[in-house]
Parts: sequence; C-alpha cells; structure tokens
Amino acid sequence: MTGRLGTLWALIHRDLRGLFRRPSRVVAVVGTPLLVWGFLASGFSGGRMLGEGESFTGFLLPGMALLLVVLASMIGAISLIQDRQEGILPALMTSPTDRWLLAVARILSASLIAMLQAMVMIPLVPLTGGTITPVGLVLGLLVLLLVCVMISGFSLIMAWRIDSIAGFHGVMNLILMPAWLLSGSVAPASSSSGVLRPIIEWNPLGAAGGLLRGAFGLPEPRSDLQAWLLTIGFAALAFVLVVRVFGKESKAPRVPRAPKGGHGS
Repeated sequence: MTGRLGTLWALIHRDLRGLFRRPSRVVAVVGTPLLVWGFLASGFSGGRMLGEGESFTGFLLPGMALLLVVLASMIGAISLIQDRQEGILPALMTSPTDRWLLAVARILSASLIAMLQAMVMIPLVPLTGGTITPVGLVLGLLVLLLVCVMISGFSLIMAWRIDSIAGFHGVMNLILMPAWLLSGSVAPASSSSGVLRPIIEWNPLGAAGGLLRGAFGLPEPRSDLQAWLLTIGFAALAFVLVVRVFGKESKAPRVPRAPKGGHGS
C-alpha cells in the first residue's frame, strides 16, 4: 500500500509542479471570473431580480467560483492531451503501474488544482454580505471539491478521446459554457421563465451554486436533498467513469504522428 500511495503522490505532485511553473495560467483562469463578476455586478446591481436588500454582488459570487472551476478544469485536462503528444502518457499506460491508480491520480490532481484556484473566491464572501462560519466553510469546501471532481472528471474523459487541443477547447466550450449559463449563476432561478426553471433546478452546477450560497449566507440559497444528491451523484459518476475509461483501453493512447516532410509526387 505504501508503494501505491507513493506512486499516487508522485503523479499528483508532478501536476502540481506544472501549475506553479505557469503563473500566467493561474492569472488567466482567476482573472476571467473576477472581471465577469465585476462587470455583471456593476451593470445589474440596480436591478430588481432579487428581494429587497439582497446583494446581487453576493448572489453572483458562487457562480463566478463555478466558472473558475470550469476554466481551471478545462485547462488542467489539456495536460492529458499534451502528455499524449509528448509520449509521456503512452509510457505511463504501458508501465507496471495500475491503470486505476493513474486514473485516480489524474482526477485528484486536476480537482485539487481547480479547487486551489476556486478558493480565492472565499475571502470575498464577507465583502458581499455573506458570512463565513466554521460549519459553512466546511460545507462550502465540500461543495467546491465535489464540483471540481465533477467537471475535472468530465474534462478528462473528453481529453482522453480528443487528440487536438483546439478541438478539445471547441467541444468543451460547446458543452460546459451553456451548462454554466443555465445553472442560475448569472440570474436567479426565481426570475427565469417556466421552461428554464426546471433546467436550472436539475442542473448539477445550479444545485452546487445554491449549496454554496446556503453555506455562506448569500442570496438565493439552496440546501435541499435534491441539490445534494445531484452534486454528489454527478461527482461520483465522473470519478467512476474516469477510472473506467482509463482502464478499459487495451492499448495505450496513440501518439499523433508528426506530418511528413516534402511533397508527394
């Protein structure tokens, strides 16, 4: 067991070192939600989407944390494509290391990296009218961890199947950005139309956003059983699927061949 734990830590540590070697990546991922948050909060703070006295800035904060997780998870999954192109992933997959251990290391490192970046939003909670209590902090961190596992797992599954970084970006933007926009992160579910409201209520990102608001005392909270089941269920599903996808292939992922030089006759 010690040997497997050591291997697991070595694989996770490798990905963490990659994060700190690229500070521009962290700045880009964290800066985008902060800019979106600032623009939306300043532009719609005078609206009447929330109740009297409720802070729209506080309502938006959990949604910006979710956006940060989405962006960080997408960029983290790109390392899988890069490792494949550089020959590192095929070497790992053909090594004596258990496939399930490689899968667990990947999803844990991707989730940890996304969570470390998403946690920068927590100190902003008191500035938006929310409160940070010991119980609320534990619940908030748990929800963030579940969301990171959920999105990181889905991103890794897509990165496993897609060889091109550009193609991966296109597919993930097509899927994850609408999912985030339909999560009630930008506008409360109570102000949405009859068609969108059930989509938001059954969207795992929407459920997670409501749980975060409930944990930190922000507007439009949600702490019902359905929200917890959606968040936990999709996180568990993503984790299981990553382990299954990594272990199902009988051969190591292919390495894209470099284009041949010269011109054909």
